[in-house]
Amino acid sequence: MGEGEEWEKTKEEVEALIQEKLGIRICDPISILSYTINLFIKQLTSDFSTNSLVLSFIEQTKELITYQEYTLALENLLKSLLEKCISIPRDTLAIIDVIEDSYIKRLQASLWGV
Repeated sequence: MGEGEEWEKTKEEVEALIQEKLGIRICDPISILSYTINLFIKQLTSDFSTNSLVLSFIEQTKELITYQEYTLALENLLKSLLEKCISIPRDTLAIIDVIEDSYIKRLQASLWGV
């Protein structure tokens, strides 16, 4: 596109272009947040590639992000099951015994009684 040339695209065309080029949906806050954080971490990794302390912080952060996503998803699932008083087999509930999250432990304990 040359200088002074107008760029007329519909909202849908712009969204599709951004999704194609960046791999994110601009109407999805989680997609934008994920893209932004991953870009920041990638740039930090590049900027501090020889700094083992910063690299260890980055690795811990990546693990924490993944952990929090899974625990939040499990938390939401358990809350939904509890709200609807859905009985879960004890063997199935026992699978999540290994998760060391106090809130999930409380939800799990509440589900034992359903």
